[in-house]
Amino acid sequence: MDTLTHRVLALLVLVAALGLLVGCGGDSHDDDDHGHDHDSDSSHDHDDDHAGKHGGAVVVSDDHKAHFEIVHDEDARRVTLYVMDGDMAYRGIGDTPVLNLVGPDGSVKVEGTMSDAKGEMAAAEWHFVHDLLAGEPEGRFRVKIGGNSYMPKCAYEADHDGHDHDEDGDHGHHGTGPHDGMVAKFSCPDGTTGFIELKLHDDKGDLELWIAEDEKIATAMDLPIDSKITVTFEKPKATAVTLQARNKDRNEDEDDKANNREGKTNYFIFPGETGADASWLMGKDFEGHVTVTFSDGDKKFESVEIELIPHTHSDGGHEHK
Repeated sequence: MDTLTHRVLALLVLVAALGLLVGCGGDSHDDDDHGHDHDSDSSHDHDDDHAGKHGGAVVVSDDHKAHFEIVHDEDARRVTLYVMDGDMAYRGIGDTPVLNLVGPDGSVKVEGTMSDAKGEMAAAEWHFVHDLLAGEPEGRFRVKIGGNSYMPKCAYEADHDGHDHDEDGDHGHHGTGPHDGMVAKFSCPDGTTGFIELKLHDDKGDLELWIAEDEKIATAMDLPIDSKITVTFEKPKATAVTLQARNKDRNEDEDDKANNREGKTNYFIFPGETGADASWLMGKDFEGHVTVTFSDGDKKFESVEIELIPHTHSDGGHEHK
């Protein structure tokens, strides 16, 4: 083999070796960069999207069309609510939002006061002041954005990634009891006290009520199964409706759980099979002021006033018995 041929072969081997070296090194570098950039950008964008602009907890509606930042100042007994759209841009609202808190004597309604912020934050920043906010009571806001109503929970601290998805907000579950109803304290002149949970369904206008010894509605306070419960409305009109057991057999609730305990129960409904008109109670924007009264023997019980807001069924899939 002549000298020229040797040189050509050597050159070809060198070129091949360099190609393999560059190829391996290039692929490794590209892979490392790709993995690093993807993870870093994804995490960075996610945090920027949901971190509170004012250091507060951010609650996101399930449909991601609304964000609510909540800043809590215990010393001032104040919560500030910032309303934003799905892109975290401030969204001014025309209707005054309300914060429904759960106090030791039942639900408390606190109306928001609009700040004097201008520009992009105009009508998007609202303040709520109440003595209960010196602590961290349970509660939910009621906010109307356009034609939609949202019920974000009052979160006091951001979670690990700076935001909290409102699992209930998009479906309208906004109560404070185990059945998503409004909880309120009742009492008797002899000093006996307890709690009721009252739930209004927006789609049919029907009411459910549970009576319990404790605020968590965990320990039933049973009455004779033929007892009648009166719910008296002051708003939207002065009237009263009567709740009674569904039946005297099982007295099942809407989850088919039996509530007849040896001829006693703590569960009552309206209108049931009475045929009474409940159409005026229908609608997701219903709001009523009510008190609940009932008797057990010679004892008469009366609740504090309750702001009754419906449990909404936006998907229309809930069927009532």
